[in-house]
Amino acid sequence: MASNLAQKIRNVGRLTQIVNILARYGFKKELQKTELVDFLAADVPPSEIKGDLQNQSLTRARRLRMAFEELGPTFIKLGQLLAAREDLLPRNYVVEFKRLQDRAKPFSNDALEQILAVEFQGKHNEYFEHIERTPLGAASIGQVHEARLRNGALVVLKIQRPEMETLIRTDLSILMGIAHMFEGAIPELKLLRPTVIVEELKKSLHAELDYFREAASTERMRVFFEGHEKIYIPQIFREFCTRRVLCMEAIHGTKLTNLNHSPEHGELVRIGVQAFLDMTFKFGIFHADLHPGNFILMENGRLAILDFGLTARLTREMRNTMSFMFLALVNEDMETFARLFIELTDAHNDADRSALETEIRDSVDAAMSLPVKDLQIGKVLMQVARISAAKGAPVTRELVLFFRALIALESFGRALDPSFQVLKETTDYAKKMPQASLVNKMFFEQDSLLLLRDSQALLKELPLTLRILSKRLQTGQFTLKINSDELTQLSKEVHRAGRSLSTSIVIAAVLLSISLIMYGQKSAELNSFLTFKVLMGITGIALIAGFILSVSRMGRSK
Repeated sequence: MASNLAQKIRNVGRLTQIVNILARYGFKKELQKTELVDFLAADVPPSEIKGDLQNQSLTRARRLRMAFEELGPTFIKLGQLLAAREDLLPRNYVVEFKRLQDRAKPFSNDALEQILAVEFQGKHNEYFEHIERTPLGAASIGQVHEARLRNGALVVLKIQRPEMETLIRTDLSILMGIAHMFEGAIPELKLLRPTVIVEELKKSLHAELDYFREAASTERMRVFFEGHEKIYIPQIFREFCTRRVLCMEAIHGTKLTNLNHSPEHGELVRIGVQAFLDMTFKFGIFHADLHPGNFILMENGRLAILDFGLTARLTREMRNTMSFMFLALVNEDMETFARLFIELTDAHNDADRSALETEIRDSVDAAMSLPVKDLQIGKVLMQVARISAAKGAPVTRELVLFFRALIALESFGRALDPSFQVLKETTDYAKKMPQASLVNKMFFEQDSLLLLRDSQALLKELPLTLRILSKRLQTGQFTLKINSDELTQLSKEVHRAGRSLSTSIVIAAVLLSISLIMYGQKSAELNSFLTFKVLMGITGIALIAGFILSVSRMGRSK
């Protein structure tokens, strides 16, 4: 069995390394129950970490987190991705994975020079007046250096580590093979869907490895917030960007993490929340890693937002549903909130929607009854996501990232200002939405909010639908299918009548032919054809029987 797994994975040496590192952190028994047992070393030395693994003074979640850190960038990113699945993973694993430190030793100056020479085809000294050799920070995938362009502009360069793509490609292949094996062997992992998690990791890492994509996301956000009084997005210098080097305007100021506790500083987080909600509901693409380190208070008082390497998109339909979901929350309409939330999930056919709706409604109702100072809307939404996932209706990763961002913003906001509430910011934002003016003018009855949401969605989609329809009519590609029990029955009757008529015509024609052949005067000349007449009669009868049988079979098949 292990040989089959090895055939699917090119780098067996890396697989062996992964398996034995996991074994050193106390997961040997679990590995021995799988095909991976053949990759275990005969004597796995204990890991050099604090604590007695045999006595389990370190929890399984912590040991797994520490193993991921030793395994390198792919597994660190996997842990960070799993930390975002608070709707699926046990809390203790989520807490540990959130502690994953994406730090690494800087690569050498010789490696830095070689990377720059390759990426800029030996012309980097013509573009940059100076590049600081000591990095500002070093992570598992890349590191950041200060630099100055020939025109005097101060920039920062984000430079990818050498051979990073090769390592990640190998690790992803190994992880997918293991995911397929675990998904079939461990029923408890069915809900987590390991293969889906690895596919998400693959997309995320490919996006993060391509700095052109990060440059495009940053430029898009810069256009969105151009002229904004309080938000600033740094400039990207495209002519000095490559797939593995990102050149961005240097931002100077104070990180929000370095500010003291003050209601004035809490106002900065409110500005950040408003920007986040604008990204989500106006633009449909939001910063999916809004931790405090990505906010810098500039000297001119504007709030700069950095690092758009991880962004997430929400479809127009999802944004529309979420808008009305928040409006239902504003109006304390828990039943409508529950129904709208279920529409955001990937509910399986066997999911009990009625029971799920009741559980969501009760959960949100209980949360909303808490004192305002104890209510955190991000955690409420994540709790609802957990309930839905447990009932066979998981939400998408994008929505989990949205909920997680709300949790992070609210947690950090309260650290600066204890009175800060994301719920207040989101409800105030919801009241200013175009949908809210329509809602306020309506007399609310049961399902009226759902009706308004569906009507608005229809009006938005109608122009595009009509254009597609018109184009198909012009090109002759339009087809119309009608399903009706009455039309189906009529078709059967017409078909039956047609079979009867055709059968009658054929029988009559054959009988007439036989009569003509058999008819004649009795004479010596005609007596010689007696045998021929009999044969023709038998043939005619056989043809009639065969035709009737054929028509009957055709009718049954149709």
